[in-house]
Amino acid sequence: MIATYWNIALIGRTEAQLNPEELPPELKHILESGIPEWEPPKELSEALPCYLSGFDFENRPIWVVEFGKWDLRSFLEKGEKWEKLVDRYVDKWLWRLYDSTYIKATKELPVKDGALIVDFEGFNYRQYSSPAALGFFLKKMRTVAHALPLTHDAFLINVNFVARNVVELLKPIIGRDFYRLQIFGTNPRTYRPAILKVFPKDQIPEWYGGDKDFKPVKVYG
Repeated sequence: MIATYWNIALIGRTEAQLNPEELPPELKHILESGIPEWEPPKELSEALPCYLSGFDFENRPIWVVEFGKWDLRSFLEKGEKWEKLVDRYVDKWLWRLYDSTYIKATKELPVKDGALIVDFEGFNYRQYSSPAALGFFLKKMRTVAHALPLTHDAFLINVNFVARNVVELLKPIIGRDFYRLQIFGTNPRTYRPAILKVFPKDQIPEWYGGDKDFKPVKVYG
């Protein structure tokens, strides 16, 4: 897992950023209940990795979620306390996506959305073979689905047979915004060219077609 950070200068929030009133009503809660100040337990951050990779040609933040490594079942089996923590962890990621739109936003080049790569590498049946894990995943995806209009580009890659079955379950949940997802299998020759059409090579990892000396902006996990 990448463990290198870049130091970046954070500019003040401007009207060029996605503002709170522009959030869908279903996402307003990520600005409340202490989510911005809350820090997840280290155990969660290490087991559910994601990172701010860089920025696209229009200064949109590019987020990578290594979802194939997210063994939700292991945490949900620990009981209600951990289910609430995982729920809050996902909300924290949604807040980070929202908050990162201000990093490079300017009046001349507003940033009102982000970009997303969800990597299913390593995804397996066991992770979602329990009713509790699958139920939680589908329930929480109803919240995440409301963030899709805030993403300009969304790639689902390394979607193996098991992952594709789960992705299919999302169609009725996501609805018409399902078309925003660009879904690719496990062959890099198919998804790398698509990714490189919209993301600068020096802003994404080498394994997605980026530069060999790539370093992410910030890693969580």
